[in-house]
Amino acid sequence: RRAMGEKANRTRIGAAIVRLKWTSMPTRILPHGALGLIGLSSGALILGFVMAGSFAASRSVLLPIYLAAQTGSAVAGGLMAHRAGKKYERIFRITACFQLCLLYHAWRFHEGRSPPGRIIDVAFAMGTVFGISAMAVEAILLTKGGENPVLAGGILVGCMALLLLAGYPLELALWGEGWWTCVQSQYSVQAIAMSSYIYVSASWAFSLMVFGATLFIRKVVSVVSCAACFAGLALTTLVATVIMQEVHYPAPASTQQLFLPCPAPAPGSFAAWAVDALDTSALAQSVLRAAGHPRLSAA
Repeated sequence: RRAMGEKANRTRIGAAIVRLKWTSMPTRILPHGALGLIGLSSGALILGFVMAGSFAASRSVLLPIYLAAQTGSAVAGGLMAHRAGKKYERIFRITACFQLCLLYHAWRFHEGRSPPGRIIDVAFAMGTVFGISAMAVEAILLTKGGENPVLAGGILVGCMALLLLAGYPLELALWGEGWWTCVQSQYSVQAIAMSSYIYVSASWAFSLMVFGATLFIRKVVSVVSCAACFAGLALTTLVATVIMQEVHYPAPASTQQLFLPCPAPAPGSFAAWAVDALDTSALAQSVLRAAGHPRLSAA
């Protein structure tokens, strides 16, 4: 009976998704659902290649298609946020703005980009931090407004994982293009690895989180499912991309040091300690070594 019930529930959710108005739009040029579907499909293809260790899709026309579709979907979603009702309108506008920041970083950190201007980098870095903070605040306010605390808990866990995405944009805003040129000179594929493994994957996963939230608003999925979607996708994406980047492109090809001053700080300094303490590459290597990965198991 339990298996039949689960199957019936999956069928109900699938039918509800199919019945969604995929061509809903705030304007004729922004079909929100269709653009989101294009973005998710093209993003899935890019991530499939990336997880297999190939940047072929990231260097192809798929990336501009992905960025354009997801940007259009985010703008449309922000314009349509009022449809979620007063209780959720503000958080949907915040998620739309945050998604635009992630997409900017996916474009900005990609290889061969000309710097658009320091003020733009600073604005999107601040927007990233503001977006994460605002989502956390909104989650707390939802609980005070009578919403199930499970939902707030899921959003807060997701926000803690998303906070790691703010580091590199803040470093670019603080140290400028000279810093980014220095980093790329030290690590040969850092640019495309950072764009693909971090910001394309994060923006793709985040769009799925927001889609899950829209299903919750429509009462297609439960509050527990929505919370699990937000927290689970954030954590799963973080862990999977960190490990797979380390598998395919370890140093000196790329690095996952969250604090990445360039040139490197003097040995024994506080900055050098911070670099080591915030090195997710080392953590990923420990996981791979414990799992018996052939490159590290003998180390």
